Amino acid sequence: MALSRSGTIKGGMLEQLKRKGATISLPFGLVRFLKNNKGVNRLLVIISKKTVSSAVKRNKIKRILRESFRLEAGHKGKEGFDFLIICKTDISQLKPVEIRAFLNSKMSFLR
Repeated sequence: MALSRSGTIKGGMLEQLKRKGATISLPFGLVRFLKNNKGVNRLLVIISKKTVSSAVKRNKIKRILRESFRLEAGHKGKEGFDFLIICKTDISQLKPVEIRAFLNSKMSFLR
């Protein structure tokens, strides 16, 4: 099952999340998060063309991160956070299980 439309971040929330959000470091990038008033966890994934030049690989990484978020961090524990994942390295060679393990270990505060 994929994230619902209400589970994504749009427009102006991005700047607020960048300015006011707390940051967690991951081996492949950053996670910024901020409390929202929606009662649902929302996610935005950013991968620059400079980091991963192939659009196919960028979309694959986004799909893996969204699914990992949905399974591990998105619906367990506390609700009502906006998350921004910024990839700084190419993680297309990592297995989804490894990515889930990184997210699970770093985002254990949500439980």
